Formats: sequence, C-alpha cells, structure tokens
Amino acid sequence: AVDDEFDRRFEAAGDDAAKLWDLVEWCERTKLDKEANTALRKLIKVEPDHARARKKLGHVRFDGQWFTSEKKLEAYQEKEAARLAKEQGLIKWKKQWVREQDIPFLERGLVRGPDGDWWTEDDLEKHEEGWVRQDLVWVSPQEAEKIGEGLWKCGEEWLDLEGANRYHARPNQPWRIPSDRLILRTTCTREVAAGAILEMERAVPDLVKIFGRMPDQKVEVFLSGNGAILGTLCSEGFGGMPAIEGRGLIESVEIVFAESWFHVEERTWHGVASTWWDPSEENGARFGPHRARAAMGLGFADAIDPSPKAVEKLIQKKGPFDGFAESYYAEKQLPEWFRWGASCYVGRYYAAQVERGGDPFWTRKWSVDNLKRKGGLPSFLRGVFEMEMTGREEDSRNVLSAGLLMAFILDGQCGPVRAAHAELKVALKEGKDPGKILDKLRKEIEKHEDELRAFAGL
Repeated sequence: AVDDEFDRRFEAAGDDAAKLWDLVEWCERTKLDKEANTALRKLIKVEPDHARARKKLGHVRFDGQWFTSEKKLEAYQEKEAARLAKEQGLIKWKKQWVREQDIPFLERGLVRGPDGDWWTEDDLEKHEEGWVRQDLVWVSPQEAEKIGEGLWKCGEEWLDLEGANRYHARPNQPWRIPSDRLILRTTCTREVAAGAILEMERAVPDLVKIFGRMPDQKVEVFLSGNGAILGTLCSEGFGGMPAIEGRGLIESVEIVFAESWFHVEERTWHGVASTWWDPSEENGARFGPHRARAAMGLGFADAIDPSPKAVEKLIQKKGPFDGFAESYYAEKQLPEWFRWGASCYVGRYYAAQVERGGDPFWTRKWSVDNLKRKGGLPSFLRGVFEMEMTGREEDSRNVLSAGLLMAFILDGQCGPVRAAHAELKVALKEGKDPGKILDKLRKEIEKHEDELRAFAGL
C-alpha cells in the first residue's frame, strides 16, 4: 500500500536532509499531501534553514528568523517596533510611534512637508497644485512671475524691497525668512536679516559640538530692528499682540526666550529666542552679530530639549495659564547653566573668523574682561551650576560665567571634562536621560577648577 511505502521511505530517510526532500517530492507526485507535510516538518528539524521546505509549509523569513504564519510575523513586528521605538525615545500616539515633542504639531493636524518643516493640509494642497513659496509665503501659479520681477508678497499687495522692508518693520507682520537650519522672524531690513542669518548659521557647527546633534526641526529666532521695540514687546505687547514675556537678560534687553508668546486668534505658540540688531545705533551695530548668534544658541538648546507637554497644555487652554513658565522649564532635562552657557559660548566665546595674524579668541578675552568687571567667576561654582534666570542684574554675570564653563568644556583640553562631555553628547543623541552624566560633568569641572581659572586667566 502507498501508506506502507511512505512509512518505509520515511524510516529509511532518517535524519538525511536530501533523502527527506526526495521523500517530499515523491509524496507530491503520489498526492500524499498529509504525508508530505510530515516529511517537511521532519526536514526543518534536521535543517532549520531549508528555504524550499519552509516555503512549502508557508513559513515567512524576516529579520534572520522563520515565522510559521503571517499572523505570528505581524505580532513579532509589532513587538519589535515597540522595542525599537522605546529605545529611540518614541511614545505611542493614535496607533503610531512618534517623538513626544512632535505631538503638539500632530494634534493641530500638521504633517512633515518635503523640506522637513511642519505643514498644514492646505500647504500640501498648494504644493501639489503648483504654488511656490517666497520665503514662507505661498504664491499662486498666476502670480509667481512677480517674484522674478523682484517684488515681495506683503499681505494682498506686491511691494518692492523698500516697501516690503517698511511693511515687515512691525512685530505683528515680520519677515519670516528660512535658511538651511533656521527660520528668522524679523522686523529688520532684508539686508540686516541676511547678515544675521549668516552669523547664526556660522554658530551651528559649535552648537553641534556642544549638543552632539542637530535638532529635529529648524530653529526659529525673532530679531527685532531695535532694542526699544523688543523692550516694549517684553513688557507691554505691541499692536494688539500680548506681552511676549519670557526668561532672559530682560533688564538690558539683550536676549530673552519668549516661552509665553502665543497668538490667540491662530491658537499657535510662537515661543522663540528673541533679540535685536540695529545697525544705525553704534552699540546695536557692534553687538548685533553677537546677540544674533547667542539667540541662535538659545533657540537651538530649546529645540534639542523642548517642553512638549507644557506647550500642548497651553494650546488646549488657548493661551498661557498660571504656572505655565514654571511647568515649561520644569520639563527641561538640561539645566539653565548648560543652555545659557551654550548660547553665551556661540555669542561671545567662540573662535571668530579673523584676518591673517588676527586673534580668533578676541571674543573670549573680551567676554572674560566683561566678567571681571562684573565681579569675576564666583568663588563657588555652585552658584553658576544652580543658576536661575530671574531678570536681575546678577543674571548677566551668571550667563558670562556659564559661557566660560562651556568654553572650558570645548576648548580647555581637560581630559576628564572632555570625556564626561563626550558621554553627554552620546546620551543626547540617543535620546537618553542626561541627568547622571550632567552631574558627572559638573563634578569634573569642579575638580579641575584651578585649570578652569588658569584657562581663563582669572
């Protein structure tokens, strides 16, 4: 009988993979489907990676292993996706894994556009219909030729550059100019804005050295055309806009992070690092580049270490609520000294581009001299490490001191300090909690305080 013949052949094949495969083919020729499966199951025990046997059994190979059904593969993929997502710091949101800081954008229905920025559905539709963008303003195909004529879309009008500069000189209708790694919101002229963008882009390599990576989206900075307007914005608001409030060097109106800047009608949060550059005013022309760089540093730090939960709650409540600023900064993983130290470093302690024979570290010497005039580096570094921006005069000394600490970390050639900083950059790149490594970095700086003071000449 055929059944007896199968039993004889099966016993004769033993654990020989080739003979078992021959038996499978014999079973198929003789229409013994059940017996063929018996031989196939024995074959994959003998040779687990026998691809033809696995295929006949309906198994699926994925990630270097075999799954006996599509359902089991899907279960594995779901479990593996969850594991990898958690390793990358992602969280589950509406059946998809996302970065926590993206949730406020996703809640508003935004999606990533071709350039990596957040777009609305309307943006996507316009892009698909052939509209083009001038800066961040959409221009219809019928009007696109005006761009080639050197005109600028300002509201419903097309203006020449001089007219456009006047139009955008008001804080409630600023230029919004994108570059490779930032978006500049500014009331300055287009010429000043170009210089500011150049300085801010130049600060990026140093910021990557500090944080170990680029932010996941472009950094946005607000640059006012003069200090008086920025001061008014901070204290009173402007043209129907509420006071931007925020944390920073407010008394001297140099730079502030406007975490409470919220557009009520649009229900959009505009929290950005804010400063000013007025080339018509002596100190404005001299210090404008340094302020712009420092604002880029502060915005970069916030983009690396955002506060998505606080922002999401602000949007839900349609504006800043009691305790918003406290909750915004409580969510940070990086302390004030590190974030403001990064800002101050790229604004005042960086290696400048100089003519041949010039001193690239004149900015550092200038900043240390400023620090000396304000009392020098505190005798106890704890005050710098535990600094909080309070709006008082002591903030300036603390920020200058934090910038000096960052200069020592990057340029001081102290092995233990550099090693701790390298660990911190890995943690930030991998999305891990940096708390313990920050403590280690602080302790190493404190241990090598004499080297720090010698580095600064203090």
